[in-house]
Amino acid sequence: PPSRVSRRSHARKSDSLVSISSRNQTNSDMRDKEDEAADHLAEDGNRKLNVGEHQRKTLNMLNAAWVKLRRYFASQALDAGVSLEDMSFTVEELIFAVDCLALYATRQQITELFRAIDEDECGVITIAEVETYMRSKGMKVPTERNQKSSRRETDKAKKLFAEIFDHVLELMVCWDLDGSNSISLNDVGRGIRFLKLKGIDADKIVQEAASECNLIDSVLYVKDFVRHFSWHAVEPHPVLLSKYENIKLNRAVVMSKLRVWRSKQKPDTVDSDL
Repeated sequence: PPSRVSRRSHARKSDSLVSISSRNQTNSDMRDKEDEAADHLAEDGNRKLNVGEHQRKTLNMLNAAWVKLRRYFASQALDAGVSLEDMSFTVEELIFAVDCLALYATRQQITELFRAIDEDECGVITIAEVETYMRSKGMKVPTERNQKSSRRETDKAKKLFAEIFDHVLELMVCWDLDGSNSISLNDVGRGIRFLKLKGIDADKIVQEAASECNLIDSVLYVKDFVRHFSWHAVEPHPVLLSKYENIKLNRAVVMSKLRVWRSKQKPDTVDSDL
């Protein structure tokens, strides 16, 4: 009967509508999942990008600051009587060094850098470990060779100092007129000019010495002076201080060494006698 056919047709239409609605819902759910997955991928990519940018800034900080940090820890190694490569320090000591040198780095950067280098998680790292890490990241590490090449004028003067004095502290006593155990840049310039050595540029030596100066008062203390001008093996800092006090008591003997040396030089070696 027509009424029965109509009901069947209506039922088939209803089933079709339900099927279409179900497929639409399924497609909608799939699109939502795809969008959610895409969002997760984007977030993950942004996170990795941010981490990479953060690491890059940290590495740039290390690269820019390492020359000063290396010099700082070289001073500490001298005090401790150990080689620079074996000098070790904790994360707090590294943070303290950065603060002392007024370097721009956050505590988080320093801590993360320290953890990356401290692979065995022993709580301390050495200069050698830092420089190995720097090389692994493609950074150029300062060496004794290129540090010395940047002090060529001073190296020329060292050869002459070695002919005059037995120890670099004797040179310092000559220039430390007020006995303050420190040498200003003016003292360095005045001392070089006082020696009147031919072929030695006093201004360049002053410029080179400036790289070793204390950042606060622009002077070279005993350990800094020795590290910069020494032509021989360097003793631990306490030994240097004791030796320096003894040499200061015999300043007349040191000055006589200078006069004897000058008396033996050819006229073209020095400008004039004392």
